[in-house]
Amino acid sequence: MGRFIIRLVPWWLFALIGLSFLPLTLTTVEDTLETHREIAQARIAPQPAPQPLHLARLSHSASIAGEINITARWRRDLGVRELELDGVNHSYALLQSTAPPKRLLALYVPSYQDDRLEAVLNGLAQDGDLVTLGGFLPRHQSRFTDLRRDIAQRAIAGDATVITPMMETRAEGLDALENDGWLIAGIAVVFQIAFFGAAIVKFRRWRKRRALARDQKPTPPPKPAAKQQVVRKPAAPKVAADPYADSPIQTHLGWFR
Repeated sequence: MGRFIIRLVPWWLFALIGLSFLPLTLTTVEDTLETHREIAQARIAPQPAPQPLHLARLSHSASIAGEINITARWRRDLGVRELELDGVNHSYALLQSTAPPKRLLALYVPSYQDDRLEAVLNGLAQDGDLVTLGGFLPRHQSRFTDLRRDIAQRAIAGDATVITPMMETRAEGLDALENDGWLIAGIAVVFQIAFFGAAIVKFRRWRKRRALARDQKPTPPPKPAAKQQVVRKPAAPKVAADPYADSPIQTHLGWFR
C-alpha cells in the first residue's frame, strides 16, 4: 500500500514537503550542535547549587545546558499523569513552590519511565514531600503548550515550566541529554534526505518517461515538394542557310574552295 501511494505522489510534491521541513531540520541540527557544546562545558563545571523553586531563574540561558537544581514540594496527590503529545505518549509529575510566587515544575518523561519517575520521587521525598532534584530546561518551552493546557484543565493553579528530570547520576543525565539530541537530529536529517532523494529519483524517471514518449510519437509524413515552374526561354530565330557557303571564291589569284 505504501509503495502504491509513493508511486502516485509526483516528484514536485516530495520536493515541496522536503523544502517545508528544511527550516525545522536546520533548527534541530543547530540546537543539537549547540547543546553538544554546552554539555561539554557542563561536564567540567560543578553542578548548580540547589535553589527553592520560587527563587530560581527558569530559563535555559540562565545556566550551562539549561541545568537546574530545584527544591520544591512534590504534589503526590496529583500522581504521574500520562499525556499524548505530538503522537507520542509522555508522562509528567508536578512539583510546586513552597512560597509565592506560585510556580509549578512539570517533570517530563517518556511514558515508559513513569514508574521510574515515581520511584525516584519517593526516594527523594523528605518531610512534607519536599524533594531536591536536578534536571534540564528545554531550549524551547513553546513545544509544551498542550501540557500546560492539560494542567489548566485540571484546575491546578500556578505558572508551569517543563524540565527533563535527572533520574540518575549527573554524568548519566548529561549523557542521556546528549544522546537524545543526536537521535532527534539524526531522524530529522534522515527524513530530509528521504524526501529530497525521492524527489530526485522520481524527477529523473519523469524526465525519462517524457523523453521516451517524445521518441515514440509517429513522425508526420513529409509535405509534397512544391512544383517548380519551368521558365521556357524563347527560341532563337532561325537564320536561312547561305546557299553559297561552300561555293568557290574567285580572286585575282584564281578560284578557291
